[in-house]
Amino acid sequence: LDKSMRKTNYNYLDGTAQSDAYWLRGAAEYKLSPQWSFKNEASYYTADRGWYDAEYFGFNAGLIDRSPTIITHDHAFWSDRASLSFDGIVGGIRNRFTGGVEYIETDFNTKRHFAGSRPVDPFNPDRGYFPVDNAANFDDGRNTFTTSYGTTGVFLENALNITPAWLLLGGLRYEYIDLDRQVRDD
Repeated sequence: LDKSMRKTNYNYLDGTAQSDAYWLRGAAEYKLSPQWSFKNEASYYTADRGWYDAEYFGFNAGLIDRSPTIITHDHAFWSDRASLSFDGIVGGIRNRFTGGVEYIETDFNTKRHFAGSRPVDPFNPDRGYFPVDNAANFDDGRNTFTTSYGTTGVFLENALNITPAWLLLGGLRYEYIDLDRQVRDD
């Protein structure tokens, strides 16, 4: 390689890589009595990411090949978990119990568009601007993936102090999962 090329940027003048993400979380707990409490935890996350740039560079007949690529992420996630807990004495021994319900949902969409080579001169590159996202410019793959996932869970947990040295633990969880995934060539 010619050392004069090592600091040359072959990417598009307007190539970008960006990400915006927000995450909100909160919890509330209410003491119903000295032994019983109710708790609710909620969370929401969203992110938008985009890469519009040349992802591949290679030598070809004295030129530098570069392949424009579009990759996007549109992601949203939220969850809510509500539980009722007991911590007290039952039959003369300490017993801790929690039961509740949880719902989680996530939606993730990603665009993945790839183009063939757009060569430039290695010593005097005309970097140009990122091509318009259409089928003529991105002919090596135009896939969009859409995923929706939701799960509902019901749970029970119990901890019983049999003796000061022995703890009996148990738990049950049932989940219903709903998944939808689509792949489109667009």
